[in-house]
Amino acid sequence: MRKMTSLLLAAGMTMALLSGCGGGTEAKETTAAQTTAAETKAEETTAAESKEAETKAAEVKAPEKDVEMQYMSVEDAHSNLGKDGYTFLDVRKAEDYTASHIPGAVGADMDAAKSGDFNAGVSTMQVATRDLDDTLVVICYTGKSYAQATTNVLSALGYDMSKVYTLEGGFEAWTEAYPDNVENN
Repeated sequence: MRKMTSLLLAAGMTMALLSGCGGGTEAKETTAAQTTAAETKAEETTAAESKEAETKAAEVKAPEKDVEMQYMSVEDAHSNLGKDGYTFLDVRKAEDYTASHIPGAVGADMDAAKSGDFNAGVSTMQVATRDLDDTLVVICYTGKSYAQATTNVLSALGYDMSKVYTLEGGFEAWTEAYPDNVENN
């Protein structure tokens, strides 16, 4: 999208330069109108793409009942931390992730989804899991509600659920077992 906008603007500027060499007022007015039309078209295209992304998120349907979660022990998670093929997703509130988190974990605030805004959760997980096929270790506070909201969204998005684990006991259990393996800000 940005490339198209840049190309349209570059074309408009090139036409403006070329018409400026002729010195005719009519050519300058036409170029200005063409440039404005190109900018308007680019803005309309950007708005349409944003609306399309929102529509896609709205098309993802929440499961009728909670998807069963599978758990990974704190010890197993610790042994997989930093390994290729594993992504640790911290789905707690952004400010809690910022305050402290498991080293290497990716913050993906699912508070809105936990509070009932399924589409917000879909948008968050689409960004967090874009181009991923890793085993996901979902980290919430205690391994319950935030993890459940995340599991439901990932299932609805079609993520391979055999690769989705909730950290048993959540961040609370991790900090008890590995207090020295936490990044604090």
